[in-house]
Amino acid sequence: MEPKEDIQDKITEKYLEQLYKIYDSSIVTLDKNILYISSSALGLSLTFLKNIIDTSSIKCFFILSVSWVLLTLSILLSLLLHKNSIKLINYLIVNVYQQKEGEDLNAKKMRKNAELLNAVAIWFLITGILLLVVFVLINLKK
Repeated sequence: MEPKEDIQDKITEKYLEQLYKIYDSSIVTLDKNILYISSSALGLSLTFLKNIIDTSSIKCFFILSVSWVLLTLSILLSLLLHKNSIKLINYLIVNVYQQKEGEDLNAKKMRKNAELLNAVAIWFLITGILLLVVFVLINLKK
């Protein structure tokens, strides 16, 4: 019979593995959502410009321009995050095949970069959408 500490260590290790899988899955889902929402906001803004307001009477076009830049940057960051996730997974697979134990500093750095890029992409998305809403409200007033 295994000592109680060994059993507890195995349970903790399996639990941590599950948490890492959930974490990685959450990052990928977040990346996709940022991509979908940013793309949708860009599409809606173009529709608004084309079909809803008179383009000759647009006010504060710079607000819309900044919104488009932020939403586009959000999309680009999301794509970079997908690439970073693939790179991290490949790196970890190589480590498993080489039978390296644990996550090394390089993998931790890649995870931290992903977290930072996600935070920036989210703020670009939120700010871009808020600016888009401000632009719409300004231009819907008669």
